[in-house]
Amino acid sequence: MPVTECSDYKEFLSAWLAAQPHRGRGLRSKLATSLRCRLAYISRVLNGDAHLSPEQALRAARFIGLSPTESRYFRLLVDKARASTAELAEAIATDLRALKAAAQGTKDRLRLDQPLDADAANEYYASWQLSAVHLALTIPALASRERVANALRLPLERVSEIVTTLIRCGVVAEKGGRLAVVNHLMHGDPRSPNARRHLVNWRQRAVEAVQFHEPESLHYSAAVSLSRPDFARIREQLAEAVERAAQVIKSSPEEAVAAVNIDWFLVTA
Repeated sequence: MPVTECSDYKEFLSAWLAAQPHRGRGLRSKLATSLRCRLAYISRVLNGDAHLSPEQALRAARFIGLSPTESRYFRLLVDKARASTAELAEAIATDLRALKAAAQGTKDRLRLDQPLDADAANEYYASWQLSAVHLALTIPALASRERVANALRLPLERVSEIVTTLIRCGVVAEKGGRLAVVNHLMHGDPRSPNARRHLVNWRQRAVEAVQFHEPESLHYSAAVSLSRPDFARIREQLAEAVERAAQVIKSSPEEAVAAVNIDWFLVTA
């Protein structure tokens, strides 16, 4: 159940746990560790009148793997449940409705039809090249194999193989000699094997892009030492930047394919 379809964060947490393998057995303990609380407190939150703190809500959203927009929605649900007055609860409910409408608008624009079945997904996520060709075909000026091959700097034979795979997977169709996207995919559970392959695929492409030295591109890498509170603060700033970028992309006409990879992680335990 998508978090944006829920009106109660406890309902969402319970449904998410129940949907995990073995109905989430063992996950409650890991969740408690992530939230820095006792396991018994998780039970009180789910079954009683206890509530997550704002900090715990943020950690829970990260543990579940919610997107920046979903994380914000989840945290607003927690704020609404904790509201001490009806006036504050209604103000937060207004924010929730606006965020839900924005999320629905993004989904409508992407026109998600049907998720890929297991075999098709394994093919689709085998290489960055398949999703690159898929995205390139959303650009009206790139409706042929030859134009896609030139734009992506890939051999025509390879692009032809990929187009055949995309047609077989049901995400691209050919009519009157023109190729068109018929299924715009959204990536699902960020913990799934294919989602992880997607992350690795585009990082491999970024390594290749470094060699081109394109003046329009931006590549940055750094290792730093800092406090844990500042680590968390920067993570939130990066998540907010991703959300702002998503809003720009949502209304942007398809003219070019671009990629962004963001990694912010602890090297020490």
